[in-house]
Amino acid sequence: MRTWNTLYDEGLDLQEFLKTNGIEPYQSILVQVFTGVSERAYIERLRTTILALLPHAILIGATTDGEIIGNAICGRSTVLSFSVFEKTSLASAAIDYEKTPDSFAAGRELAQQLVRDKTKVLILFADGLHTNGDALLHGVESVNGNIMVSGGLAGDNVSFRGTFVFTQEQVIGKGVAGVALHSDDLIVNTGYHSDWTNIGRLMTVTKADKNRVYEIEHMPAVEIYQKYLGADIANKLPQVSVFFPLLVNRKGHPVIRTVLGAQDDGSLLFAGTIHEGDQVQFAYGNAERVLESSLRISQTLSVLPIESIFIYTCSARKRFMPEIEERELRYFQHIAPTAGFFTRGEFYHFADSNELLSQTMTLLLLSEDPQAASGYQVPSEVNYEDVPRIDYMKALAHLINVTADELHSANTALKENEERYRRLIESSPETIAVHCEGKFVYVNQAGARLLGANSPEELYGRPYEDFLHPDYWQLVRERVRQSEQEKKQGDLIEEKLIRLDGTIIDVEVVTIPFVHQNKPATQVFVRDITERKKQEDWIKRQAYFDSLTGLPNRRLFHKQLVSALLEDHGNGNMMAVLFLDLDRFKSINDTLGHTVGDNLLRVTANRLLGCLRETDIVARLGGDEFTILLTNIRQRQCAVEVAERIIKSLSEPFHIQGYEFFLTTSIGISFYPNDGETYESLIKHADTAMYYAKEGGRNNFQIYTADMNTKALERLVIENYLRKALENSELSLYYQPVVEVNSGKIMGMEALLRWDNPELGRVSPNDYIPIAEETGLIVPIGEWALRTACAQNKAWQDAGYPPLRIAVNLSARQILQGNIVEAVSNILQETDLDPKWLTLEMTETIMQNSDEAITLLHKLRLMGVRISLDDFGTGYSSLSYLKRLPINTLKIDQSFVRDISRDSVNAAIAKAIIEMAHTLRLNVIAEGVETEEQLSSLRDMKCDHMQGYLFSKPVPSKEFERLLVNWLTETASW
Repeated sequence: MRTWNTLYDEGLDLQEFLKTNGIEPYQSILVQVFTGVSERAYIERLRTTILALLPHAILIGATTDGEIIGNAICGRSTVLSFSVFEKTSLASAAIDYEKTPDSFAAGRELAQQLVRDKTKVLILFADGLHTNGDALLHGVESVNGNIMVSGGLAGDNVSFRGTFVFTQEQVIGKGVAGVALHSDDLIVNTGYHSDWTNIGRLMTVTKADKNRVYEIEHMPAVEIYQKYLGADIANKLPQVSVFFPLLVNRKGHPVIRTVLGAQDDGSLLFAGTIHEGDQVQFAYGNAERVLESSLRISQTLSVLPIESIFIYTCSARKRFMPEIEERELRYFQHIAPTAGFFTRGEFYHFADSNELLSQTMTLLLLSEDPQAASGYQVPSEVNYEDVPRIDYMKALAHLINVTADELHSANTALKENEERYRRLIESSPETIAVHCEGKFVYVNQAGARLLGANSPEELYGRPYEDFLHPDYWQLVRERVRQSEQEKKQGDLIEEKLIRLDGTIIDVEVVTIPFVHQNKPATQVFVRDITERKKQEDWIKRQAYFDSLTGLPNRRLFHKQLVSALLEDHGNGNMMAVLFLDLDRFKSINDTLGHTVGDNLLRVTANRLLGCLRETDIVARLGGDEFTILLTNIRQRQCAVEVAERIIKSLSEPFHIQGYEFFLTTSIGISFYPNDGETYESLIKHADTAMYYAKEGGRNNFQIYTADMNTKALERLVIENYLRKALENSELSLYYQPVVEVNSGKIMGMEALLRWDNPELGRVSPNDYIPIAEETGLIVPIGEWALRTACAQNKAWQDAGYPPLRIAVNLSARQILQGNIVEAVSNILQETDLDPKWLTLEMTETIMQNSDEAITLLHKLRLMGVRISLDDFGTGYSSLSYLKRLPINTLKIDQSFVRDISRDSVNAAIAKAIIEMAHTLRLNVIAEGVETEEQLSSLRDMKCDHMQGYLFSKPVPSKEFERLLVNWLTETASW
């Protein structure tokens, strides 16, 4: 198996991602979707997009409280995980709670639909607001008591408004989705660690029913939170419940329970069952033990066969120790591709049962290869620097103070608690400080390190604003006023501090009212988030900027253009979108390599920037395609001037790695609002105009017009019919004789392709040949034409007609496809035609790939096939290439023949071509001969052969056979 993970937004070219990674051909594909967007419409669009590209995939997804990809933690983003299996089959199902009595019944029904004899693991994603996780697992185990369950409860970024789970079949707001993995060869391992430490007194649950707790210590459950954690925390339940869980023992395992909701009667709903008589305590996360456990687990995993790692972990861990989470994720991402999400509760399989956990990290590890161990060298010890503690320290301080009040009567116990508190503060790896009257009166050792001081005493008496970035002075002054005068606890905010050495760092700060020597003061808890900010910036840059050129990528351009359209909001201010494609860029990559091509793209990006205003936006969509957005332009001429500057700039020579290039570009332009009012319409119309610029000879620009859509539709219709032309036997060959100038004898014929479609009628080659070239259809069509022409020529020879050479046109794409020599050889063997009776015609465009083309043409000549250069004089016409090409014949283009008897210039060109060809010992054929005057002129110039309407138009094979008979009758001998 293999797994690929990616960040997704609606600007991502998902089809290209699947194609690049080779995912599409697999039949057994599991797609897991972890999204922080709790909107049904968005999920439906995303689900439709995935299934349109992977219709046979098994899909399971959930809304989340955070998404994991590699070692990065995202928020309000979407992570897609694609896993392909070779030895494992998949099945999915979803149960809506509206149609089942309770969570137990839903788990039972789901297991009945999914669990089979070969089921190795069941992945469940359940609604995080309405699921009793214990009951759900018991329902599953009532069908199969040994089945392994993994997954978790969906989140919604702590909005508590609604969660969703979904499969490829449906999206459910209240229910559970599951996928079963069936295989004898699938290797499944799991891992978990909780590492929460109990704190405060042990309390007894005195009234409870399933997952609803009415009383603890004979007090309403919510009052326990008010008493020990403060009214501010209790009033924010369940939003802050992930920070302050209850710890209860289950089958010898410490299990955490978080609050799902507070009821009007003072009871609390928990994610799992709590029984009357259970002993519970508050708990807090031990960051050191978390890292140590992750290290131990990763050391174990590094020697196991693992190809994919899925993590379902509690959102509490992300909230108050995200750096710890990112750090421990690094251990796992080196072992195998890693993805997952932050849950409201985790499903985990112990030795004999499945349990609903909370505040834990659970791992699901999959492989189909017993030899897939990574051998990754895990570090031998943990680095404990920068261990976060801010969010829980607020509650912890309150808890310790209340505990001290309760033990006030016991003087010795009070002193012990005060000493414990002092040691806790002093040893805290997070900054804790107190300032009074604008100056520091206390800073712990971690705070001294954070601000760059050698000791806390170095900071005492200094104004705290000395270390505060000026941008935050007003905000912090107001927070201090609220803390000291209104006794109001501050929310968590982000600020910037300035260290003693001048370094600016990003921090998160919580303020709590405090009393110092009977004066109002403020206690602050500070966490350094500089590295997290850098990581966020890096993730943003990876997601929205092109790594090669540094320009915005397709996603960011989509956002910027949509934002510009929304900002205008129908005001009608003119904007322009330019779509650029570099002409013949592929030939540079193919001949000189991608390193040269990449450097050329970088220089191109810089030149484009030099042609624009600072307010304009240029992006690289991919390959050699660029887009430009011009905002607030006064008139259409402004966009025209930009296009002209770009064409001029790119026409200047490029000097890269010792090579000199001359590059051209084709540009399409669309205007807002006339050509569209959406991203899709403006890009589409600019793209359409760009193709017309290419058809117009390249190195120019075209402004979109409405009739381009009509022509584009006509082109699409022709392409669709052309794809079935061979299959429906709509193609045929016509034949036009080639005659000797002096004797008038037929010396050969040219096979010309004709297409008659039942709907379109006779389609001109000028309309469908360029489309066949662009789409690659010219390869099978050309091979059919070559085989048909050779077979027909052999048939005429077998019928007793004198042997004639037949000329068949080949495009540059056919010649350079890689197997043209083998294809021609096979066709000659199949038709039993002697190679000397076959002439292959090609145009001068073959000179664009001269070295490779010359090699292939020499191989064809060695077979005995003759080579003819068609339309000479209209393309490269390079004598240096001409003398290297192994050709037998030059064909003078009819544009020079048309006025040969009246235009002295055309006559001079034709004569020069004939004389040059004869000097090079080449045969010459003049095309398009229609009059006796043209014939006479060509005879005087000693042209060798001719073809044209003067002798015959192209005709079907039977008519050409009658033509042969007539010429044989008129000609005494050959």
